[in-house]
Amino acid sequence: MKYFYVFVLCLLLFACKKQAVDDSPIQSNWLLPLIKGNLSLNELTKLEGESFEYQITPNDIGMPTNQTVSSPSFKINFIGPFVIPIQDIIKYLKVDTIEIGMKIHNLFPVKFNSGFTATLRSSKDTTTNNNILFSTTFTNALQSNGKDSLTLNITNVTMNDSVYFFIEDLQIDAFTNVIFNENIPIEFSINKVRLNEVALYSNQSIDLADTVAFDPGDLSSVYNSAINDSSVSGYLNFYTDNGIPIFTRLQMIFMKDAVRTDSVFENSFILEGASVDGGGKPTNIVSKKNVVNIRKSKLKNIEGSNKIVYSLSINTNGYPVPYVVINKNNLLGLQIVSDLKLIINPFKF
Repeated sequence: MKYFYVFVLCLLLFACKKQAVDDSPIQSNWLLPLIKGNLSLNELTKLEGESFEYQITPNDIGMPTNQTVSSPSFKINFIGPFVIPIQDIIKYLKVDTIEIGMKIHNLFPVKFNSGFTATLRSSKDTTTNNNILFSTTFTNALQSNGKDSLTLNITNVTMNDSVYFFIEDLQIDAFTNVIFNENIPIEFSINKVRLNEVALYSNQSIDLADTVAFDPGDLSSVYNSAINDSSVSGYLNFYTDNGIPIFTRLQMIFMKDAVRTDSVFENSFILEGASVDGGGKPTNIVSKKNVVNIRKSKLKNIEGSNKIVYSLSINTNGYPVPYVVINKNNLLGLQIVSDLKLIINPFKF
């Protein structure tokens, strides 16, 4: 968008100089380079970049807190689950790759023997191995006050609305006269997510937003009092082809720090979602046009902005239950065509 406004200003400056000796209207029709955007499946999950911290308490291994205790060696089959939530709107995710980082700091006064595992399951059920998405073994003992970390690279799995981590097969040697007075922190971070398919429950909604720096340039060198709102008529024509089975409300808001200065649309641009078949998969592409009037007053508001917020509100309202399916081949295409008309009176210019 930054380059779009710079191009507008350059065109106006060129047109004004060229036609200053003629009082006939200047009609400058120009085409902005085609812009296409893909609605990212990753954004729907809000997983990438997230981190979650949990605690293992003395009670999780059957020990009291702040008391002197002794014990023979023992084994804990399962500690957990530690839940990583996805989104309530999501029925399932088909994951191409997901990279999860794990950090653990053993603040217990005893060591964990080597051979315990960190296991990721698609459900809380520990009576079966059919729900194991990934499992990795700690090959070194984790000493008291010791730290360790793992990076889990998981490929080609299906996840439901949440996933569950367990610490499994934890063995602790015999100990005497120790005090458990702290918990063990475990941190999970979702570093990368690449999806093949997302299933969204019907009649659900979710809001997405992204804020980026914005620098539209200086309009003062182009406009003066001879050019006013009554003589400038600029339009942006937004053409969309939506092959995704979700309804989308789009808005681009210009900000000066924390203050809203203007927006692209007077009201949000609403995109209808594609129809679906009996399996919830898209069967058509919905095309739509929206026209935005860009006047001098709007450009002056935009000139004072330093941020732009891209806001998306999406929903699956009205789709047949239970869910709709989006895969990486379903796209939302966006084309912007601009049309600017400028009238100049050479005796006032």
